[in-house]
Order: sequence, then C-alpha cells, then structure tokens
Amino acid sequence: MKKRIAVTGATGFIGSHLVRKLVEDGEKVSVIVQDRKKAEVCFFDILDQIEIYMIHDSIIDLANFLESREITDVVHLATKYITQSTTEDIYDLVKGNILFGMQVLEAMKLAKVKRMVYTGSSWQHYRNQVYCPVNIYAATKQAFEDILHYYSDAEQIHIIILEIYDTYGEKDNRKKLIPNWKRICGTQEKMLLSDGEQKLDYVYITDIVEGIKKAMELLKCVPQDQIYQKKYALSSEQVYTLKEIADIFERVYHTKLSIQWGGKEYRTREVMEPYRNLEKLPGWYAKYELKEGFEQMFQKEEENGFRRDRRNKESIGREYL
Repeated sequence: MKKRIAVTGATGFIGSHLVRKLVEDGEKVSVIVQDRKKAEVCFFDILDQIEIYMIHDSIIDLANFLESREITDVVHLATKYITQSTTEDIYDLVKGNILFGMQVLEAMKLAKVKRMVYTGSSWQHYRNQVYCPVNIYAATKQAFEDILHYYSDAEQIHIIILEIYDTYGEKDNRKKLIPNWKRICGTQEKMLLSDGEQKLDYVYITDIVEGIKKAMELLKCVPQDQIYQKKYALSSEQVYTLKEIADIFERVYHTKLSIQWGGKEYRTREVMEPYRNLEKLPGWYAKYELKEGFEQMFQKEEENGFRRDRRNKESIGREYL
C-alpha cells in the first residue's frame, strides 16, 4: 500500500494527534521514528492503518523509503526540547534539532519530495525581537530554519514554517505546566511557581492540528517551478497571565491548585509577553478560546476514563489512551 504523508516526531504530543487525525481523514501515513516499540504503543489501535519506518543514519535508505512509498509531503515535528540546557545536552540538541532534519531534507532531495511543513518556536523572539533566542533550544530551531532556506532555494523544496506558542490538550504526558496541574489537582501536593505575571498564548491541540493540515493544503497549491518558503504563526491572538490561566483551569476542573506564587524566581531570560510581529497562517484561526479548550479537554478526558478522584493521586496522574 502506498503512503503519501510522512510524519517525524509522530509519537510526541502534537505528532500523535496529527497522525490520528490524518488517519481519520482517510490519508495514508508513514511515521518516521527512532523507537518502534514506543510507536507501537502510541498507535496500538491503528497499527493496521499506518506504516512505521525506523530511522537510522543512512540517508540513502530513507530516500529509498520516501521514493518507494511515493511520499509527497513531510511534516517535520521531531525535536529535542530542553528549556535550560547544560554542557552535556549540546550534542543531543544539535543531533535532534539540526542533524536529523538535515538528513530528512537530503533524503527528500534525493527522492524528489517537494513539500515540508516544519514547526518553529516562539522562543526565537526574546525581548520581542525578530530573532533573539531565549535558549540554546531556540537557537538550534533557528539554525535549522537557515538550512531550510538553502534547501528551498537550491532544491525547490516548498516549505511552510509554523511558529508555535504554548500548546495543551488531552493525552499530554509532557513534563509541562498544564499536565502537571492535571496530575496534582485534587491533591495537597504543592507547586512552586514564579509570581505568574508572564503572559502566555495557549493554543488547543485540535487547532494546532488543523493549522498543520491547512499549511499542507497551501503547499499543494504552489507551482513546482517556484521557490516557496513562508513562515506563519499559529496564535490564538489571546494572551493571559499565568495566574489567569491557573484561575481558568481551576474553574473548569472544579479544583483548587496548591500553588505557591512567588515560590521560585522567573527563569533566566523569561519571556514576559509573546511575540506578535508574525503573520498568522492564512485561512486558519483558533476556534477554541482557553476556557472552551479546557472544557473540551476535560470532557474528552472524562470520556476516555481519566478519573478525577481527588482522594487518589495515582488515578489522577495516570496516563490514558
């Protein structure tokens, strides 16, 4: 069976939601992963509807795979995410955010695959500047964008970069703020946070997935003989302080989080306000305001057996599928 869309980072939060939506829409999907077992667990119920390709260091093998499956689009979501890196993290950051992407691009060149959607980070704009990375992670994301520019110009690979802000949704096992809130809600576990005055732009996962799909549609309309690289924002166009977000979460989840505001300092190079000088993706808008997104997330968790027994911390924190 021929596959048409390849997704890297498929077992991550955004990737897993995207793959499931593409399959639901009847698309043929190949997932490019480093851990087959993890992919099999993640997609246990749709394994007969996707193909898993184990990545290794051979660009030729990857190119042969892309060509043999007649891949037309690559959604490159794989990333190494480290907010506060150490010296020991440098190799993994470069390998995950630059080297791996270059291998994919070179394989696309050899296989004559001409369309890629890539996700950047709003953390590339410290102090609200066009480019000023908050950390090494953001710097590697920008470095890869420069490499994308070369492949777009020299090899006519059409590229849309989607700059993503903060994301949330059901089935989120990342070690991030909202999953941690869900883990501790209904318990007495205390969380130390900053003063909470930083402003954030949260976008619900369903809207993120629709944005990626819209970008893929836009790329299909680009003539093959053109050089095309565009960068757009997936923004809700609404910002809330961290304290306001916590208040909305508590009201939707009918809980009171044990947060000690001011219990820790702001992070080094904390972003206090989201970057706002990037064009939004044409034809796309965030359908869910934050309260509505939390309500949708809450409802889906209930439907999938995510118990909110406040007397049982293990049931609150468990993973669910």
